[in-house]
Amino acid sequence: MLKSLFPLSLKAIHDENVVTLQSGGMITASVFVIPRSLCQFERHWSPRADQKGLDAVKLAIAQNTSVTLPGIFIEPHEKDTASFVNCWVWDNEVATARIKPNSLLLPESYARVPGETGARLVECMYGYEGQIWENKMLVASRWWRNAPSDLDWAEFIEGSEVAIGTFSLPTDILRNKPVVSSVLWRDDVSLADFGTAAIETTITPMRAFLAACVVLSLPLAYSVGSAAKLTQEVSQAQSKLDTLQIELGDVADARRAAIANRAIIERYQASGDPFHMVDSLEDFGLATQPSEVTVRVLSYNGDSIEITFSADERLLLPDLIRKLELSQNWAAASASRNTNGEIVLRGQLQTSDPSS
Repeated sequence: MLKSLFPLSLKAIHDENVVTLQSGGMITASVFVIPRSLCQFERHWSPRADQKGLDAVKLAIAQNTSVTLPGIFIEPHEKDTASFVNCWVWDNEVATARIKPNSLLLPESYARVPGETGARLVECMYGYEGQIWENKMLVASRWWRNAPSDLDWAEFIEGSEVAIGTFSLPTDILRNKPVVSSVLWRDDVSLADFGTAAIETTITPMRAFLAACVVLSLPLAYSVGSAAKLTQEVSQAQSKLDTLQIELGDVADARRAAIANRAIIERYQASGDPFHMVDSLEDFGLATQPSEVTVRVLSYNGDSIEITFSADERLLLPDLIRKLELSQNWAAASASRNTNGEIVLRGQLQTSDPSS
């Protein structure tokens, strides 16, 4: 239901003004499109298909980029095995200078309708993008400020072939530069495709209230019959509103959980094995349940970790230490309190994955 209530309305910054690329309706979740001219397209191998695998890919990108404040978007995918994932990277200081903080951001290549197997040349908001698609998956991309020449296109195909291997289409067909096409903006994505973090930052209480009003009032706008019909319409509207309130309660829970854990994600350090760090922090999260925890400082160097955090009265330090030392990734742990009353947790981590 939330997917239908909050379709995506695509916006962008053009000549320092906010312009609407595609309207999602009366009540929408607004997202901003980052022009292809400001993005770098990369493909990375994710050896795990779950969210921890994607988190590790994001950490690896952040470690290796020269951008001080990188924006990173990883294309959602439904594969249940290890695979390549599409990633776009941009400089937040440049790309989001005039965009409201915490806005959901999509790269232009992803925001447009996907292509079929083969090559296409797309006219972008600024410049042109050469694309190679395989089973509706973008596998190669290059951007030009001006329309590419035949030689530019040939070099793109040859370079892509070296980078990603054999194409499913004959290379000589791909070398034929396609005509420039104007590709529509896609309308098949919603906040549900981007996880609870997107919902947490986009669905504000005011937006949820307006959506509830719309759900309640739309049936009444079409009620032109008898009093009995009007009563039936009101009943149906109230039922929809009750369902919405339940779902918004779930969203509120997700919002609180996202806020509580955001500090952990933001304080990942660019050192050590990303998988090891993610696994160790997951053990920490499980060990502190059901307490509400706020992380203040995180230090990690591969075989040891230190976390400064606050927690409610439900967290008992002896239980925390016991749970961590029984976990797969923590070898030993100790905890104390600093002068601010915060808990300082120090741990020695397993040097190798016990499950391997």
